[in-house]
Amino acid sequence: MDLAALHLFARLAETENMTVTAAELGLPQPTLSRSLARLERELGRPLFARHGRRLKLNAHGRAFLPHARGALSGIEAGRAALRALDDPHHGTIRLGFLHSLGAWLVPPLLTGFRALAPEVEFRLHQSAATDLHEMLMSDDLDAVLTIVDETRPAGTAWQPLIREELVIASTGDHPVLAHRDAEGGLALGDAARHPFLRLSARHQMQRLVDRLFAQAGVSPATAFEGSDLATLRGLAAAGLGLAILPRVDDARTARGPASGTAAIVQTRISGADAHRDIGLATRQASAPTPALQLFREFLGTSPTVVAHPGALTGAASGPGDAEGDET
Repeated sequence: MDLAALHLFARLAETENMTVTAAELGLPQPTLSRSLARLERELGRPLFARHGRRLKLNAHGRAFLPHARGALSGIEAGRAALRALDDPHHGTIRLGFLHSLGAWLVPPLLTGFRALAPEVEFRLHQSAATDLHEMLMSDDLDAVLTIVDETRPAGTAWQPLIREELVIASTGDHPVLAHRDAEGGLALGDAARHPFLRLSARHQMQRLVDRLFAQAGVSPATAFEGSDLATLRGLAAAGLGLAILPRVDDARTARGPASGTAAIVQTRISGADAHRDIGLATRQASAPTPALQLFREFLGTSPTVVAHPGALTGAASGPGDAEGDET
């Protein structure tokens, strides 16, 4: 159906005058008459009752008018959506993130970016890494804040942001602290004599921890198996076991509900490169929208990232760069 004819019909319905409408639209009146006639032939019925030069919507016209207006407004909305895709300060970013990043990292990043581009809309999804990656690759998400290790799924690009040190969390009076070395570190061989709080094996964070244990040649007993880092942190503070967790500073603790964090002693793991890298994963096969590209550029200069002691530098990487943690 001719959109121009729909537009002419909608305007005629308002003016009810062929001469006035033709003058408003800058068209010869015969052209307007032919356009209306073609529309009526296509619909198979007249839309107006004629009274000389004046027109009056008949029952068919009154029934058709709201649908014609809806079609025109829908087309205009579609055009606006396409225009927004070309404007980095408009559009929508579908962002996924891990549970453990929701309290301390995501809020200040979004606050900072919204100050730069307040018209950009975020649609947020919080989940486990496996689910987030599936949603990213199926085009249900545009980007994912997650962690990376050596097992990197193909088809993803990785923008490194922050490196977090992993530490052994315990109460201040835990007997394991007697085995700290001269630099205040604790070997996993000594720590593994005590039960550990852990995540289930499906969690990427736990797989990272298990590799640390394997490299040290130990397999500690399990005191509890949980589903998120905040729970492990709280139980470690309660003295129910040791836990390997990202180091948390006082400022970060104040931003998030890390139950019992103040009572926790965080001990460096000696003899191991214990860390997790956090960054933004995107699809390699899809060019980022202007809004997403602006967000990626913002992440590289965000005070939340730059001021972090583990801030990482460098551009987004290439093939197969991104993997996540369940929490």
